[in-house]
Amino acid sequence: PFMTCSARLPVYSIIIALIFTDGTFFGVKYKAIALLGMYFLGFATSLLAAFILKYFIKNKGKTFLVMDLPTYKMPLWKYDFKLVLGKVGEFITGAGKIILAVSVILWFLSYFGPKDDFHILEHHSDVKLENSYLAKIGKQMEPVISPLGYDWKMGVGILTSFAAREVFVGTMSTLYSLDDDAPEKSVIEKMRSDVKPNGEKVFSFATGLSILIFYAFAMQCISTIAVVYRETKSWKWTAIQLIFMSGLAYLASMLVYQFFK
Repeated sequence: PFMTCSARLPVYSIIIALIFTDGTFFGVKYKAIALLGMYFLGFATSLLAAFILKYFIKNKGKTFLVMDLPTYKMPLWKYDFKLVLGKVGEFITGAGKIILAVSVILWFLSYFGPKDDFHILEHHSDVKLENSYLAKIGKQMEPVISPLGYDWKMGVGILTSFAAREVFVGTMSTLYSLDDDAPEKSVIEKMRSDVKPNGEKVFSFATGLSILIFYAFAMQCISTIAVVYRETKSWKWTAIQLIFMSGLAYLASMLVYQFFK
């Protein structure tokens, strides 16, 4: 689970776009270097974890690796095109359904609050986002996530991304699309210009790095947990991995934020 998966890419893409400039280093853009660095971070952490775990997890029998390399041929473009369409369809029907369901739930929780009378068919709710059920949930999390540099919106994003990592981007899009003060701005522009009550930018460089590190290390996906259990046939190892990776993600992202802020 330390290896960079496709579900992390939407999170990496939006955060890197927010905190890195369009400058270059020896002709290579900072954003490209940052994305490549996230891949290397996951790869290096996987190797380190495997090196450590081999002293704790012993194989009962010998294992052999047999690799049969196929002959190299020209790509079958028609087959490749069908394969790409199939992968896109799997995302839309898989993660897409989760994102849609979460977005509907977020919309409801963000438009209604404890003082609302729920007459949804008679009038538009006048509850502001800051007083909604969603804000109440997020602000309950703030004491825990504030050392990482996150506000309540990011807390809600992290919470919903347990369904699938890429849901974080959908959650941020939903929350910032609810802001009617600047409807002409894009979601990324709203995220970039958002500030905390003390005037500090919500998505500062330190906060952005903290989010990148958190998602690089966190085992934050229900499907990943299910696969780990299927492979290990042990709730013990699944729980150990979940707790360890979550703790590592929290500690590492906190240290990064406190160092760069």
